[in-house]
Order: sequence, then C-alpha cells, then structure tokens
Amino acid sequence: MKISSIWKRALSVLMPPTLPSSGGSLRSITDQADDAIAADVERMLATDFSDPQVREAQRDEVYALMTELDARIEAVRQQAKGYPGNPVSAEVWFAGYRMIGLAESLTQHFKATGWLGHEGNASGLWAKATLAVCSHYHHMVGPAMLANADCCERLGEPAEALARFRAVMNDFSFLLDEFEDCDAIREPSYRIAIESLRTAAARVLALDAGSDDAASVASLISRAASLLSRTVPAD
Repeated sequence: MKISSIWKRALSVLMPPTLPSSGGSLRSITDQADDAIAADVERMLATDFSDPQVREAQRDEVYALMTELDARIEAVRQQAKGYPGNPVSAEVWFAGYRMIGLAESLTQHFKATGWLGHEGNASGLWAKATLAVCSHYHHMVGPAMLANADCCERLGEPAEALARFRAVMNDFSFLLDEFEDCDAIREPSYRIAIESLRTAAARVLALDAGSDDAASVASLISRAASLLSRTVPAD
C-alpha cells in the first residue's frame, strides 16, 4: 500500500464539513456496509493474535478484512477529491473519519499481540485514511505516519521508513517558526504535532546520520525539544 507523503500545510485547525440541516437521514447502503466493516473489526479486536494457532486459523479472515478496509478507504480518498483543497460532503468526511478510527484500533491491537506484518498493513491504512480526509490535522497525521514508518523500520525496510520519517519532518518543520516566540505550547494538538516532528527528526538522524543535512536535522530536534520544554503557566 503506497502512502502519499504530501499533505497540505495549514496551521489553523479547520472544522469538518457541516452536516445538512434538512431532516433527511444520512443512512444508506454505504453506511450499512461500513457498519459491517466495523463489526468485523470489533471481532478482530476481541481476538488474541499472540497465539500462532489463532493467527493461522484467522489468517484468511484477517486478510479479507484488510482488503475490504483498504478498498473502502480508497473509495473515500477518491470521493474526498483532495480535501481540504476541494469541498467534501459531510457523509464522505465522517466515513473517512470512521475508517481512521478502525484502522488505528487495528494497528494498536496487532502491535499489542505481536503480529508485525498486519500491524504494518493496518498502520498503512491508518495513514492513508488520515491523509484522505484529515491531512490538515497535523496532530492526526503525525502519529499515523510515524506508526507506519516505525513498522517499516521493524520490518527491515529502512528506506521506506526513512522516506516516511522525512515526510513528517519536512512538512511539520514550519511549526517551529510559527511557535518560536510563544512562551508555551498550550494547545494539546500542536504539542502532539511538534512531538511528532521531534520523533521523526530523531529517526531521520538515526537512520541517515551521514546525510548532508544531519546538522540541520539535529537543530530541528533541539528546537522542538526547547519548545516542548516550555511549561504552560498555571491559571
């Protein structure tokens, strides 16, 4: 699953599309299909995949679910049409947001039960869904991309991991300039974004220590750490 490393840079957190004010229901065949996917995910979350025999018994079912979830996220991505650069319907946005939650839950579950291969697949879907409808929410993009990059690294794919870590570092670095003069980072979402930047830069330095930009990467890490160390004054 190829994950795009490009998302729109925006500091302000945009609100999701407004739901229609009419009394009509948003329920549809698509909603019912999403409910079915969610139910399948819940069953997976209740399964202990730390047992190799359970993995083998459930392998086809897990593969089918991941394939179905990928197809649904791809449909959302196409329907989103490059949001937030273009308008998106409330139905598409909320469907995408729901898929983000499902993919993230699967990622955490596969990680907790030690199934690295599917942790990598699920984290890829988490990142893909996030980029489809929430690419301007840096506090959501960061954790998803880092989770996928971490999986790539543990799966023995350092080049893929480095590309993802660099994508986060490059696209989040502007936050340091934006907050340079702040006495503290009060908004939790911005702290998460800057923490993601620091983590990404640290992994870039670890994986590519001999690169020409090593000194500037180290500077990013130092600046991010300095910002995060500023405590929020008590009210």
